[in-house]
Amino acid sequence: MSRDLQVLFEAWRGRYSDSPRAVSEALRATQEEFRPTWVLNAGTPTPPGVRRVDRYRARHLAALLASDYWITTDIVTKPVPRRPSSVYIQTWHGSPIKKVGLDETVAVYPGARAHRKRMLRDVRRWDYLVSPSRRYTEIFRGAFGYDGEVLEIGNPRNDILINDDGTRRRAIRTALGLRPEDRVILYAPTWREDAGNEGGSFRQPVTVDWEALGRSLPDDVVILSRMHANVRPGAEQGATPFVRDVSTYGDVSELLLAADGLITDYSSIVHDFVVTGKPVFLHAPDVDRYRESVRELYVDYEAWAPGPISRDTDELVANLVGYQVDPADRSAFLREYCTYEDGRATERLVTMILGSEPAS
Repeated sequence: MSRDLQVLFEAWRGRYSDSPRAVSEALRATQEEFRPTWVLNAGTPTPPGVRRVDRYRARHLAALLASDYWITTDIVTKPVPRRPSSVYIQTWHGSPIKKVGLDETVAVYPGARAHRKRMLRDVRRWDYLVSPSRRYTEIFRGAFGYDGEVLEIGNPRNDILINDDGTRRRAIRTALGLRPEDRVILYAPTWREDAGNEGGSFRQPVTVDWEALGRSLPDDVVILSRMHANVRPGAEQGATPFVRDVSTYGDVSELLLAADGLITDYSSIVHDFVVTGKPVFLHAPDVDRYRESVRELYVDYEAWAPGPISRDTDELVANLVGYQVDPADRSAFLREYCTYEDGRATERLVTMILGSEPAS
């Protein structure tokens, strides 16, 4: 690898996380002289060995022009120029359950039309799109109107969920103040486009009776509550002592690694967590309204679900206490939706980058 190879990384509009982080750290580990450039927001500390730029400031635009590779999880929303020799690798930020892009026929959130225009402009610049399965390759092509090259290699961000020997999990749990004996459940619902927009953020409807849940669960259960980035700050569960708000935690992959189970609804986070083999609990009291008037789904929700579905808190409690993963059902789900998630996605992408440096 050339000493001055320039790679610009961006995740979640300024966080140090997701697949770009996995690739960045792998390149650093294998190439001592490599120094990645990261687009970070004001709340994200600068990681060791990283060159930092602020979003849409002069140094960011200069880095876009100078970089041999762009590696991102989302569209680059500004119509910035790029060198003809640069390579844009789009890792995307999830394997969607709810319809996205051109597949959205109901767009109830403000700015939907403008967002679609920005998306289509950005898609035209992609050189590669990362996919976890043939099923999602087909979905992505239709949703983005993308006819370029797809890398069916799995999601680099999920490699730690498969490869960790327990060391990183213990470190993360310790940093979160968790005890070794705690049973940790990550609560990570998606946002509701019809839940009211205030200053660019949406409210999170309360779908769980947290006091009733707390009375019903064993004392060793801790809920980590992770709201979507589009949701207004402030946890929906209030001051419930056994629930901790981790919405500002930098990398959700680390939260998934720390967790022993996941509660979600229509979030693509399902397709990340299932690779751990641990239980997924779908809490969807509003599923009928959601898929009919908020966002259509790519799946038959009830047939697709890789875990039990609850419609109210009592059902959620029963599932949390009594459900066990069926290995055969989980294996079938992984084959269909997470085909290439084998812990080697980062290795495959790094090998491609090191073996195909763009011309100067």
